Amino acid sequence: MTRVRDAVARAAVLACAILIATGCSGDGEAGGAGAAPPTPPPGFTVYKGDVYAFAHPSAWVFQTSTDERGWPIVEGHDAAAGNDGSGGQVIVSRVDRYDGTMNDMMVQARTVTQVNGRRLVSETAVKVPGAREARRVETEYDARFQGGLTVRIRSVDIYALTPGRTMLDLTVRGAQAKFDAAGLGAVVTSLTVQR
Repeated sequence: MTRVRDAVARAAVLACAILIATGCSGDGEAGGAGAAPPTPPPGFTVYKGDVYAFAHPSAWVFQTSTDERGWPIVEGHDAAAGNDGSGGQVIVSRVDRYDGTMNDMMVQARTVTQVNGRRLVSETAVKVPGAREARRVETEYDARFQGGLTVRIRSVDIYALTPGRTMLDLTVRGAQAKFDAAGLGAVVTSLTVQR
């Protein structure tokens, strides 16, 4: 009987140690401090919002506005790039006090994709540092630019739910043929939730 009690006590101590260690890890669970801002690759810098941060090419310019609900929108792009989508673009929109589920958000995203005539390439769960939950949705579509030029656009959305229940949508899009060369993949994977 004493052996069983000792084994249970050791298991309880181990479980408490694990809980304490993971509770202090800052991995973004409710009540955690969030993730550290991303370390930008060479030629990149960090855009830091109030609840998120991401890396982007240093030459990009940013502007802020609001959507029809009054929520802030941040948009950045390469001001020096030609008008063919090759420079890329990032847009971050949000819904504060989001009361739905991630599945609700995915239903909405699929509907918008279909209505806009885009092709859904993939939809997967991803890990975003500091987020409760996140999904990656990739689509592609043709866009017409000045002079009648039609370019195949690759668009990647990262939907991330913060511990404070803000739903973030980081959209990164650019010419499919130049997406990686423009550093857009690094923008996609750099999103972190700060709180």
